[in-house]
Amino acid sequence: MRRVAHDLHDGPVQTLAASLLELRRGSRLIPIDSVYKESMTRSVDLIQAAHDEIREIIAFHRPAALDESTVGDMLHSFIEDVRRRHSDIRIEYFTAGEENCHRLTDSVRIAMFRIVQEAMRNALTHARASTIRVVVSFDPDWIHCSVEDDGCGIPGIDGATGLPAGHGFVGMRDRAELLDADFAVRSGPEGGTTVSVRFSV
Repeated sequence: MRRVAHDLHDGPVQTLAASLLELRRGSRLIPIDSVYKESMTRSVDLIQAAHDEIREIIAFHRPAALDESTVGDMLHSFIEDVRRRHSDIRIEYFTAGEENCHRLTDSVRIAMFRIVQEAMRNALTHARASTIRVVVSFDPDWIHCSVEDDGCGIPGIDGATGLPAGHGFVGMRDRAELLDADFAVRSGPEGGTTVSVRFSV
């Protein structure tokens, strides 16, 4: 996936960026009252949107945070990036316990990251949350992570069974179950959703 992200960045992203520059130069040469001015402006906006979307896809599928050596640093780097892109949302991050006693496999690190990533994306995209809280706890026998939001909630979710197909919940549960981790979602009509996962170490 790193190679694909690199190829996208050095290929289509750079081509779109160059196209934007050329279109903007061209738009300055068109008379203000030209019938082409509006069409040129729309073209610039569409290419800019495509450019931004591809960059978002790259960041989602191969975020730089995955290169961090510890879970704490990995999630901190990811959350700082989300904060920069969503400054209107309050995002809290807390850790408890000592991580240095753990030697997590790459499979566990990646699964935890993807679950946190998907849960936060749900909170940002679907829940209309104003606050998101991520808490990671380290214990000699396990590592636990929860993502809680104060959004609109999803009625009828309580635990790991009966999850709706949308919002990536089933995929998050499957990632956890493949590594024998405990996974649960709590939500309700009164609002707020909490996604939690616990891996044995």
